[in-house]
Amino acid sequence: MEGGVLDGVKVLEWSGTDSSVGGAGRMLVELGAHVNELDPRGTRCRDSNPQLAAQLEAGKRRVMLPADAMESKQVVRELLEWADVFMTNLGRRELEDWGLDPSGVLERHPRLVFCHVHNPWSEACAALGMLATSGVAAVMAGGGATGTPPTLPTECAALLSSMYALAAVGTALFHQARTGKGQLAELSLDRVGSFLNQLITSMCWKDRGKLVLIKVRHDEFAMLFPIPTFASFQTADGVWVQLLGIDLPRHLPPTLRALGIQCSTYPRAAMSLVKSLLTTERNGNFFEKMFPVFRVLNSAIGAAIAGKTYAELHAVFDKHDVWHNPVRTPAQLHHYEQAHVAGAFKWDDGSNMRVVASPVLVRL
Repeated sequence: MEGGVLDGVKVLEWSGTDSSVGGAGRMLVELGAHVNELDPRGTRCRDSNPQLAAQLEAGKRRVMLPADAMESKQVVRELLEWADVFMTNLGRRELEDWGLDPSGVLERHPRLVFCHVHNPWSEACAALGMLATSGVAAVMAGGGATGTPPTLPTECAALLSSMYALAAVGTALFHQARTGKGQLAELSLDRVGSFLNQLITSMCWKDRGKLVLIKVRHDEFAMLFPIPTFASFQTADGVWVQLLGIDLPRHLPPTLRALGIQCSTYPRAAMSLVKSLLTTERNGNFFEKMFPVFRVLNSAIGAAIAGKTYAELHAVFDKHDVWHNPVRTPAQLHHYEQAHVAGAFKWDDGSNMRVVASPVLVRL
């Protein structure tokens, strides 16, 4: 996009089979950078997933490398002379074969920002490896406890990694502008997975002035998040509804009133809490001691919502000002008016199709 905040920044992108680098390059295009995408082998992603390829390649200039190895290396060298940023997720051995080991490249091009997305697995299984080993797949898919295989779409990991790659490039460009020097910005899928797992499965809880990470024991209840007014429940007609009341004292009373849950729930919850306090170790965290209470409330709310259609539930929730949203499918997102108003989609003249816009928006 001409006139963007990164107008004039020249980016050389060389992606493997996953979209971690391609996604970052696409967002740099949206911010105004000029991105040349190296394509030495027809980009397998283009053949296996042409829709995704069209999304990632929108706005980029595709550079096909010659069949001759020596000529290809010469083209890459010339493009590195041109570039301000080089982004790649090729393996270390492949980079060495092309004479692109980071230390050597930065020695020859001291102003270059070299962003390397590294993964310890082969290119084909990088995303699945990250999701599986980090614990993210187990958490998001229920750990297999319900019989559902703990496998997520492979591109989830790569596209999330692209956001971190974008942050790394932006930080390095800021350093380059201040000092005139380039640097190596490395992103490890191992570290990305661990970081995501910590964010997903842990909560920060302030206890006597100290921040303590509390692990949520997912095997204890069906909901991913234990707070009843911040969990998902299914209606009688099969629609999953996400409650959005993170502030439990504020949102629990109207939720219970809207669902017609009687006060008899509270004594049962209180008895569960007393039992928990008697059986939990003295140094246990109070939030964990509340889990039995949450379980009782989750059960009551879940049963009440299961007896209503989404239309019935939506009407009563609106009446009692209960914050909620239906859990949409990807297909339904295309018809979600608010997403269009927010600019989530755009028309790409190059591919002659509607594509997803970059989540990053910087206004000059």
